[in-house]
Amino acid sequence: MMRFINRVKRVLDRLVQTGVRVYNRIMPNPLIERIEKRLAELNLTPRAASLRVSTNADLIRGILRAGDEANPTQETIDKVATVLGVSREWLLGNDDKPPPPAGDVRFAPDIRLPSWNTMPKDVPVWGTAAGSLIDHNIEGFHLFSGEPIDRVRRPPALANVPDAYAIYVSGDSMYPMHPPGELRFVHPHRPAAAGDTVIVSTRHWETDPGQGYIKLYRRRKGDMIVLEQLNPGATIEIPVKYVVSVHRVLNMNELFGV
Repeated sequence: MMRFINRVKRVLDRLVQTGVRVYNRIMPNPLIERIEKRLAELNLTPRAASLRVSTNADLIRGILRAGDEANPTQETIDKVATVLGVSREWLLGNDDKPPPPAGDVRFAPDIRLPSWNTMPKDVPVWGTAAGSLIDHNIEGFHLFSGEPIDRVRRPPALANVPDAYAIYVSGDSMYPMHPPGELRFVHPHRPAAAGDTVIVSTRHWETDPGQGYIKLYRRRKGDMIVLEQLNPGATIEIPVKYVVSVHRVLNMNELFGV
């Protein structure tokens, strides 16, 4: 829906630039209208609602500020739908069935997160940007080469995972889900399901130092592991014989036990 709206707006903008008169050329974004309406029904501020599903207090306010240009990720839309007690389809304007009354929406109690400076700074950050061994469009990095490039504080979910590690995202191959420069924490023993973000480590020959990829896990297909990249969009199949490990990347809710 939002992609269609943005496409129509671009066409209308071009018409205006060429002197064609266009009336009502800005189509309202149903996402903005419905978020505002539902917040009012629940007597919630954007900040309060955001903090119920995220550590980012500006999660919802950022969407509202963008107005008709707002184009949040599916993960963000799901979070907003959860806190507002509605479906994703209703939020996007694809379902006109009225949401449940405000009195029927129940929230989990607020959770006090541990102070950041109380967490031990002992999680190694592995990985430096490198070229790809698969294809020039598939970005990767070296894993576990030499000493860690940094050490960062250990989130609660990894308190008892001594071999947990983190990486700094390099390049924009997984933007906007994983922007370049962002820190991501990895649980080496958490199984991956379809749609999870994973770090896949590969080795193609005996002396190969290894290559790592942050991608979306899709499935195991015979002797291949199937991954997805977002930018540019690509489906990647890696022979299992070259795969050393598939480690799950934890999201913010998982890291803090929310």
